[in-house]
Amino acid sequence: MNRTKAAKEAEIYWNRPCPDGKVYVSKTATIPGTKIPRGGVINIERERLRLNAPKAEGWQARFEPGGLGGPEKLFFFKDQKRLPIQDHGLDDCVHFVSHCLMEGGGLKNEIQWVPTLVDDLINRRNDTKTLAERVTYDTGQRIIATGIMEQGDLVAYYNPEKNPITIRPDYTHSAVYLGEGQIACHSDCRFKDRGRSNASLKPEERWQLNRDIYQYTLIHYTSPSDIDPASAARLSGWWEVTWRGQLYYYYFFKDGRMWYVRARPKNLLLPPGHAENPAYWFTRMTPGPHLAIIYRATGTVERFGLPASISWQTFSKPLPGVWNDSEPLLATKLS
Repeated sequence: MNRTKAAKEAEIYWNRPCPDGKVYVSKTATIPGTKIPRGGVINIERERLRLNAPKAEGWQARFEPGGLGGPEKLFFFKDQKRLPIQDHGLDDCVHFVSHCLMEGGGLKNEIQWVPTLVDDLINRRNDTKTLAERVTYDTGQRIIATGIMEQGDLVAYYNPEKNPITIRPDYTHSAVYLGEGQIACHSDCRFKDRGRSNASLKPEERWQLNRDIYQYTLIHYTSPSDIDPASAARLSGWWEVTWRGQLYYYYFFKDGRMWYVRARPKNLLLPPGHAENPAYWFTRMTPGPHLAIIYRATGTVERFGLPASISWQTFSKPLPGVWNDSEPLLATKLS
């Protein structure tokens, strides 16, 4: 995944149609003056002909957030002139995200529906890690704060209420993550603090869009920075972890997976045969060297402090840790 390419495409096209010249429209929208069906596609070149807005004469297609939270608009502009194309019902988010991910090499083909995109990235690729599925804003923000999500990763927005588009609870929006809590998307168009930026929120919180509506799925493309290579061999294997007075047995795979079981393993040379709550583990240097574990089903974050230099003798003493920034943990290396 070329994260720089994906983010650059997001910056170029956040407020304009993607280079294929298509803009998708919601199934609930009507398009006056055209034969475009509900849930159809606006073809920018055809609109140029219909509205007499040739590119050679300087007419450019742009999105504009609706005022006072109103619907996003699509129009041609030239100098001070504007030609409206569509004033409601734009539904181009997954088209935009697909384009950015394809440009970065994180997706093979364009996908036209957010649930399909989420399913593809979670279940049909071996280069992604689902950090959390359908979690609350507070849980998602705790994961964002770890710094593991990087530019080019995906935020998917799940609406737990029935809605006129999907008829049932489902994913209804998607965005390209840009780092430090910022995103880019279409419908409504935004790039970091540009467009409909949620300026009342802190920059690191703007990824949420509307915490009162959405649950969040955070999908991370595997990165060389996930695990320090020197740490992988030394940290992998069995650990005994104490939490709330109970013992848990964690097994760290070298590829970044972590499984735990409740019963003490009989053979410390073998990994567990099942996982009660699969997670991913990462090494991070900020703030200070530490091991971070994120549980997909719950979004729980565990951190354990690491010494600046890891050797085979490092783990002769237990590692102190913290669960969700609030409760103490203690980890002892077994193998």
